[in-house]
Amino acid sequence: MSNMSENELDALSFEEIMDELEKSVSDLENGKLPLNKASEVYEKGMKLAEEANKRLSDTEIKITDIKKAFEEKIEMSSQNESDLDI
Repeated sequence: MSNMSENELDALSFEEIMDELEKSVSDLENGKLPLNKASEVYEKGMKLAEEANKRLSDTEIKITDIKKAFEEKIEMSSQNESDLDI
């Protein structure tokens, strides 16, 4: 899976991406790959790292949106309770 397509990346879970990235790093650190193979592994690793970063960013945005919606709901609920106290 040296030249990963976007479809192949999309099919992997975040955890699988991290496992593949760790394997790529290990293979490169080993230093026993021929130059052309090392270049392919490096390219694959960069694609994996980019996809992992994208997924982390997307998840952070989702969590921020969920937190904001929850806080707004709590604030509205507090305001409604305050209106009833009058």
